[in-house]
Amino acid sequence: MATDKTARKVTAATAAASVAVLVVFGIEAFSGNALPDHIAAAVTTIVTGLATWVAGYYTPPAPRDQVVSATDVVGPPTV
Repeated sequence: MATDKTARKVTAATAAASVAVLVVFGIEAFSGNALPDHIAAAVTTIVTGLATWVAGYYTPPAPRDQVVSATDVVGPPTV
């Protein structure tokens, strides 16, 4: 990328990853009981992965992100 700004998709995925902590907190608040550590870790892992993927997949790139369509590329990739 030719800009020093973080890509919109990266920002959205990072923000979505924080949802996992809120989910665990919500489960504990509504149930009135603390989750066992291994359950909290599993829920956090699953929600973080899912939220990050969904946000990254569905957030469109910003115009400054300089996305090149795969159909515009001719020949093998350069290193």
